[in-house]
Amino acid sequence: MNTMAGVTQSIMECRNYSVQDIMNIYGVGEESVRNFIKKHQKNNDFRVFMVGKYLRIDKNSFEDWYNNHPNEF
Repeated sequence: MNTMAGVTQSIMECRNYSVQDIMNIYGVGEESVRNFIKKHQKNNDFRVFMVGKYLRIDKNSFEDWYNNHPNEF
């Protein structure tokens, strides 16, 4: 499997991110990611939804938001 800056290509091709994906991409811990999601979910900064008991972050809405706030994470 090819890697892109330490991130597997399969993660980059998904339509949504898991908490673990965000941890791997940005090199931060689970608590930091969950607090970050909670903060921005309240403001509807990007789309967050549940799949069963797991949080998912819509890739396109997250990347659109992140491109406008690159120093936020």
